[in-house]
Amino acid sequence: MKDLISITEVSQYLGITTRTIRYYEELGLITPIQEGRGKRHYSRENIKKLMYIKELKEKGCPLKEIQELFGGKCCHEKFKILRTVHDENIEKIKKLKEQNNKIKEELEIIEKLGDKNEAFEIKKFKKKKYKALRERIPIDIDREIEAIWDFGNNNSISMGHLGSEIVYVIEEDNFKGKKWELFDYIYLDDGKKNNEINEGDYLVMYTRNDVYGRKKSMNLFVDYIEKNKLETEGSFYMIPRANILCKSEQKFLVISEFRIKLLKK
Repeated sequence: MKDLISITEVSQYLGITTRTIRYYEELGLITPIQEGRGKRHYSRENIKKLMYIKELKEKGCPLKEIQELFGGKCCHEKFKILRTVHDENIEKIKKLKEQNNKIKEELEIIEKLGDKNEAFEIKKFKKKKYKALRERIPIDIDREIEAIWDFGNNNSISMGHLGSEIVYVIEEDNFKGKKWELFDYIYLDDGKKNNEINEGDYLVMYTRNDVYGRKKSMNLFVDYIEKNKLETEGSFYMIPRANILCKSEQKFLVISEFRIKLLKK
């Protein structure tokens, strides 16, 4: 029975590249036995160490922590390291689920739009609370860009967390009177919640346009309501859902969701 095996054999048996094994040597985690012409050979103790490193790596332990375990830390420290990795993984899984939900939502909207710039549906929503801010801002500007710009120029503005949902609101009287030059409020999905969008059936229009095309989209939305003799109540809501870089037009387009509650019949 051989007392030593080569780096090639170790790599094949353990599924670790020779480059990675050499890197572990540089970190002082293992010490090979050098023979003529720089050939590396490994003992049973080396193999055990490599197996232990591989086990820890497969469980997500950082190399820095593995080094500390090899450097004289008590074996009970492994429990603390694994507990930390476990807790970090829980948080990563939570973020990945949120990310996947956003991706799924965008894919569903894109499928509904197809090759059109507008798509309609009636959709049921649950009640959701928001932080409401009174901001009378033009509907044909990109508020998020302007908020960052103003923030960079030391102007005070409530931005919300980048990436969190923002709802632009036109009050009922202004919407029905076609006074669409300004939004009346914005709702932020963070901070102290002081307002809400009620549950119920809503007419929804998904639109793909730039900010300067919002008035045109508003007209299409109202035309659909009137053509189908729908009765509505409450405020109008616009929620930007995704950005698209249109290469043919050389500009960014926004996929937005227009929403208004339908009266119960």
